[in-house]
Amino acid sequence: MSSRTARLAAPLILAALMLLAFSQARGKGIDPIIDAGRDLYIAGRILAGQTLYLDLVYYYPPAGPYLLALYASLAGSSLFAFELFGLAIALGTLFALYAIARRVAGNLAAFVCGLLFVTLNFTGASTWGANYLFPYSQGTTIGMMFSLIFLWAMLRYTDTPRSEGNASRPAMLFALAILCGCIAAMSKLEYALSVFVTFAAFVLLRGVPVRHLIAAAAAAVFLLAGTSWVFGGSPIAFGWIGERLLTGSLLEAESTKRFYAAVSGVSEWKRNLGLAAAGAAGTILVAALLAAVERRRPRSGADSLLILLLAALSVAIWALSHGHFFRGWFLLQIALCVFLLARERRSPLLLLAIFSIASTVRIALNMTPDWYGFALMLPVYLVIVCTLFGLLPSLRIYSERTVLLWLPLFFILGAEGLLEQRERYAMKRFPVETPRGRFFDANPDRARALTELLQYIEKRRPRTLVVMPEGVSINYFSGVPSPLSRYAFIPPETSAPSVEQETIEQLKRTPPELIVIVSRDMSEFGSQGFGVDYNKALHRHVTDSYVVERGWVLERFQMLAMGRGGASSQ
Repeated sequence: MSSRTARLAAPLILAALMLLAFSQARGKGIDPIIDAGRDLYIAGRILAGQTLYLDLVYYYPPAGPYLLALYASLAGSSLFAFELFGLAIALGTLFALYAIARRVAGNLAAFVCGLLFVTLNFTGASTWGANYLFPYSQGTTIGMMFSLIFLWAMLRYTDTPRSEGNASRPAMLFALAILCGCIAAMSKLEYALSVFVTFAAFVLLRGVPVRHLIAAAAAAVFLLAGTSWVFGGSPIAFGWIGERLLTGSLLEAESTKRFYAAVSGVSEWKRNLGLAAAGAAGTILVAALLAAVERRRPRSGADSLLILLLAALSVAIWALSHGHFFRGWFLLQIALCVFLLARERRSPLLLLAIFSIASTVRIALNMTPDWYGFALMLPVYLVIVCTLFGLLPSLRIYSERTVLLWLPLFFILGAEGLLEQRERYAMKRFPVETPRGRFFDANPDRARALTELLQYIEKRRPRTLVVMPEGVSINYFSGVPSPLSRYAFIPPETSAPSVEQETIEQLKRTPPELIVIVSRDMSEFGSQGFGVDYNKALHRHVTDSYVVERGWVLERFQMLAMGRGGASSQ
């Protein structure tokens, strides 16, 4: 196959795989209770005139909800419209990954990087919400896309000669980088860190003219002042960040610490560090075997040693594909930074590694495409492919021909990812009809209860609705808003006594016409459940003030619809 044919075939293969992944997940990506409905609901409330942080509690920066609201104002708020939005963000992310990898390490690296994203992350199903169609946070996927565009633009900018006749091109690339970096920083706090650290690395390692540094500083000041003015009432009201974004009650809660210790892998750091070491050792072993294969030439007919080397390579690749390949890059990318700082400080791979380390702080000892890693792992993919398909051949560890022997590893990983998704999404075969469109659930009892609840809400027509402890998706599905600023009552958000009392007072001032209580497992936060070991006073207030109108007590899902006594039971 010619290089031109290969360049044309790679995007077509990725497009076909993306279509396959999308078809498997179509209508099945959303979790109807946890997380995903938050941004969909908030986008609607923004369009209704409410303001983030002032009218609605929100623990992320504002870019995600406002971009989603802008999109909804143009394309509508149906499930299908939001699914297409997720697809568009995924396509933008794929293009950015492909462009960066191709620029740094060539076409093969770009293809493998795209392959990893499309098969493992685009419609990941490790948990519902770890996919691009209905992610647990739109800011996570939006911010990663803009972070990658920022990285691509900075690479192009610092590689473009700054001559008198070519002054506009670098300036445009720099402006694009700063714009995308600002949007990324306003999408998720992790991305603010990674963008800042990476920009500083570009300044130190490659140099940025003073006038452009001044422009970047001005953009940052304008961004901070503008958001402070919108959400704090004054350009210097920076307190909104602590009062409405980084609230002490959230950060100090034991359930929050427990949750993020599990996310990062710190809760089992000895085990996870051992797995990372094993993964790093396996990767080094495969690279060493490739180097040995490269140097071995058959002398006559079959070379028994070469056959043994290829057999060992096959076993090592198979073991690595079923082991802890990705975890190993926690250690490998740190070693890579040290190596490149000593050898080639202007290397684009060094900048990729710095960007990757800064982006994966949240999952440092839990570096896999699962769960939180469904978006945060993408910079790691860039480091992986640019190291294996770019750096090592350039160091003559093995040739560009021998590098093809890495491909089985990535084909196995991609095939396993798509097969796992096929099995998981096949479980979602129970339809739930909503005013926003149909989706499918894996729990038949929950599908039945939600369908009947939405029919009940449509018949009863309440003006306000609160779902406890979590399930703001039901507000989105039904189109009925909550009168409260809070819409989730999980331990990290409402277990603090001051927050619980504030919520009770708001319930007294603006009592909702209907309250729905759903069964929601809280073991991930170390809790036995809402009203059991946290929010007891809130639960008591609800049960004292409301009566049950409808109930669904099923084997795999329980739910109560409670009113203030003015509606008849059915």
